[in-house]
Amino acid sequence: MSGEEAGIDTIVELMDERAGRLDRTVLYNYLATGEQCTFADLPVRAARVAGQLADAGIAPGQRVGILAEDRAVFCDAFYGMQHLGAIPVPLGLAGRAGSDPWCAILRDRVENMGIAALATDSASAVAFGTAVPELRAIGIDGGRGNPVPAGPPNPVAFIQPSSGTTGHPKGIVISQAAVLANLRGIREQWDLTEADSGFSWLPLFHDMGLIGTVINALHTGGTLHQWPTESFLRSPGRWVELLGQLDVTIAIAPPFALELIARRWRRRGGEADLSSVRTLLVGAEQIRPDVIEGFAEVFEPLGLRPDALCPTYGLAEATLAVTAKPLGTRFRTVEDGLHRWVSCGRAIPGVEIRVDPHTNELLTRTPGAMSGYLDDPEATEAAFDGDWLRTGDVAQIVDDEVIIVGRLKEMINRNGQRIAASDFELAVQGLEGVLPDRVVAFGDVGPHGEHVVVLAESRYKSARAGEVVLALRARLADAGLAADVVQLVPAGFIPRTTSGKLRRGAARELWQASDASRGEALLPR
Repeated sequence: MSGEEAGIDTIVELMDERAGRLDRTVLYNYLATGEQCTFADLPVRAARVAGQLADAGIAPGQRVGILAEDRAVFCDAFYGMQHLGAIPVPLGLAGRAGSDPWCAILRDRVENMGIAALATDSASAVAFGTAVPELRAIGIDGGRGNPVPAGPPNPVAFIQPSSGTTGHPKGIVISQAAVLANLRGIREQWDLTEADSGFSWLPLFHDMGLIGTVINALHTGGTLHQWPTESFLRSPGRWVELLGQLDVTIAIAPPFALELIARRWRRRGGEADLSSVRTLLVGAEQIRPDVIEGFAEVFEPLGLRPDALCPTYGLAEATLAVTAKPLGTRFRTVEDGLHRWVSCGRAIPGVEIRVDPHTNELLTRTPGAMSGYLDDPEATEAAFDGDWLRTGDVAQIVDDEVIIVGRLKEMINRNGQRIAASDFELAVQGLEGVLPDRVVAFGDVGPHGEHVVVLAESRYKSARAGEVVLALRARLADAGLAADVVQLVPAGFIPRTTSGKLRRGAARELWQASDASRGEALLPR
């Protein structure tokens, strides 16, 4: 532990130490508005928001949801709750805000996670209060009001809702100690210093955005340039340009973003200088070799260092990071005779990993492990094997590096073999008529046992579906994979989490309830 971290046990203490030492250095640069927050500003804004929350009746220890698109508002709310001693619950809700389905999901989150109120911007507070009148919606603003003294330190840093890829989202309880321990491992793994500058458009309700960029910038002592998620989705090419213009040294992107960026850049081109970027972390979902290799092919001629792309693996239950590609090396692919996989590297400092020899599940022993699932002791007990956290992911370890194969709950039984659902999905990527990354596979248990269903989203009409289905079956056969049901479904049919991951369990339920499960076409004629 470095000298400046001695005695720092909470995020509030981290804020105060960094403010005293880094003072007017810019911590957050909000590109959408031009506003900036310095290290000295942060604890002042947090103390003001704590006062606003207290005036609204929030007491230390209560759970408060954060639902804010504005990044400055989100940060104000998060740090204000730290100062008060309340517990933040970052929320990301799909759908149109205020619609009936959206309100139903919000009520569900509030009830299941024991949320006392919702923190948001002032305008949204009025709208949310009208849509869900039984919920207190508090408009907060760190730029106004009187600071109040810090409340009692809360050992819980925040509650992270799980992504819900295999079931209903759970509340993951993350302690102050776990956050700080994982951040220390991240800083040592990537040799981060106060000279580093980051750039992120990732949603802040997601662990990769909140911990990996926002809190990590506070911990590292560097500047984080924040860009709205919607701005990235509208103009991914602009993100590339900004990396160079802002002299960014470290950035993060999930694989779907790399694919989107490379595809747009190939089509439209542009000018960019990526020589300042020493690390571009890639994670949050399974990384296909063609995606990371395609990105390197496009952007290394623009100055991206050959060792910059850094596949990682982590999960919210471990706070964030578990493994990463060794610094200073090029990303690595591994072949197993059927597939090529991207290595997610080795355990970061302070973390251990092993594979269960019976199930091939990856386990990790880490100081960043969650305290447990909120109000669910049975699920918490099932998540641990002693002090080893069960990740739920099936993996191989090759030369001490982790290869993620699939989710344990999403393994499909086929003729006595257990096959990852992702095997079927990866085998058919890139087929004409199938939307990119819009394929899902799952096992469906019927009266005659389990059979394999593969659904692929398409914009074709049903008259052309037959030829695409034949191509899908041929590709699966070439890969040695047999599916019982292969169907095309309309764009948007396959459910995803707010971070873009496939929800295979939800897809199975939706398919079972639809006409498609009875062999009737869902595509327009």
